[in-house]
Amino acid sequence: MPLKDFESEFGAAAAAPRNAVRNGKIAHAYLLHCDDRHLSQSFSRALAQALSCKSRGPDGDACGRCEICTKIADGSYPELFTLLPTSKSRKIKIGKDETEQDSVRWFQSLFYLTAAYESGKKIGIIMDADCMMPQAQNAFLKTLEEPPPDSYFIICTANPSELLPTFRSRCQRISILRNSQKYDFDEKEFLLGILGEISRGSPGLPLAEKATAGLSAVFDGLRQKAEALVGAEWKRTLESAKGLDANARDSLDERVEAAISSEYMMARERLMSMIHAYFLEKYQIARGIDPGTVPNPELLDGTDVRDEAKALQHLNKAEAFLNTMKLNVDEKLAIRAFCYSIVFP
Repeated sequence: MPLKDFESEFGAAAAAPRNAVRNGKIAHAYLLHCDDRHLSQSFSRALAQALSCKSRGPDGDACGRCEICTKIADGSYPELFTLLPTSKSRKIKIGKDETEQDSVRWFQSLFYLTAAYESGKKIGIIMDADCMMPQAQNAFLKTLEEPPPDSYFIICTANPSELLPTFRSRCQRISILRNSQKYDFDEKEFLLGILGEISRGSPGLPLAEKATAGLSAVFDGLRQKAEALVGAEWKRTLESAKGLDANARDSLDERVEAAISSEYMMARERLMSMIHAYFLEKYQIARGIDPGTVPNPELLDGTDVRDEAKALQHLNKAEAFLNTMKLNVDEKLAIRAFCYSIVFP
């Protein structure tokens, strides 16, 4: 997907890097402020293509068809390096040295190896950069100030305020904001059905147990999808690791498991956000707000709660559930407690 395909929605923000490429005024580091992670991933890949393509058009955009563009699109370009939170804590650490994988020091070391591919361009993408610990950000400042030759960095975050001012100042900022959260996972309709039942149903043990089982199944499904997604991303690495010794293999397995946990936690956060948004919009409507003005009208099911006190009570329970899930608690017990708190107010 070329950069110009983003211009219909984001206008000048999407045109700026393409114009910079065309005019030979490319920045060595771009800070991509984006509130949609999938959009952030696709835009950063499009920018990486524009920076690396050797068959760019006169508009400065990548051709999208050459071997380099194809490899960047499918994630196999050997000079495209990605740093993202893969630990269960979802923190990007500085690392003890370059051997500690998925750390800043490991990431930095990749750019000082001899360029091995045709274009000679090295691209570094940091996803969820706000997860970088302050020490890690400080450690990366030197690389931002004096990047290795032919190296470019794309720093992606939904929360730029979490980055140090000195870090932000060394990047050219691009903002592509939708200013709303899209809930597009497969389980959405099933989840909405569960929330609708418990919010308007009559108190009863069968309803509470049904809701607990259903909501638990949604969370289990997210875990399975995280395993499948990470497995696909690590497939090549795992296949090449078959000849490694036992210690190296165990270390790789630990990284994969940490990546699965990180992916699951991120998906779980989106799910929790949807649950909160559902009850928040129910409360807003109970207070008389026009349903057509809420941020996520697709969450409405036409059975709005008109009892403002009850809607507020449900919202408070949802917020308590969200806060509880941020702690190191038994997930199944927390889900059960939430469902029972809504069914039995």
